[in-house]
Amino acid sequence: MNYPPPPPIPLFFPPAPPVTAPETALAAPCRPFDPPPAPPEPKRINSRAKGQRGEREIVRLLQCIVDKVLAGYRLPPILIERNQLQTNQGGHDLAGLPEFAIEVKFCETELLTQWWEQTLVQAAKHGGIPILLYRASRKPWRAKIRAFVNSPKERDQIEADIELSIEDFTSWFESAFDELIVERMHNLK
Repeated sequence: MNYPPPPPIPLFFPPAPPVTAPETALAAPCRPFDPPPAPPEPKRINSRAKGQRGEREIVRLLQCIVDKVLAGYRLPPILIERNQLQTNQGGHDLAGLPEFAIEVKFCETELLTQWWEQTLVQAAKHGGIPILLYRASRKPWRAKIRAFVNSPKERDQIEADIELSIEDFTSWFESAFDELIVERMHNLK
């Protein structure tokens, strides 16, 4: 069987196009059979440490308000701190304010309904006004509280769950804490 002869092999190859200086500086030499570089590993987030960081932020915020109110009445300070026994013994996230059942959540995924249910359960078990303070990264803090709203027709109060910005919450908290201190001082007389 006769096969046709193979095509002739060129004796020279055309020169490669010139590479400009910026491409040479930016591009790493790669051979065609090298695998592409692996993408950087995503930064792992320690959710427990993040939650603790959120609790510390809220402690600093509330401590300033509590100190201001107590100083106005020339009363000794109250120390607010993270409840480090909450995992073993239960209870809300912050200790030092037994009249307030405060839960703090600093997470990427908002699970507001579940968090609020947890807040209500802790408030029922351990007493206090249920307060949920929550936020995701790069977003502002938000609050959810159970409050009593005056009813215009019945002239009584209606229990309602209210969501607030952190600014509105701090204003409410300062007022509520002030009322609490006045009530305590009145009961001591």
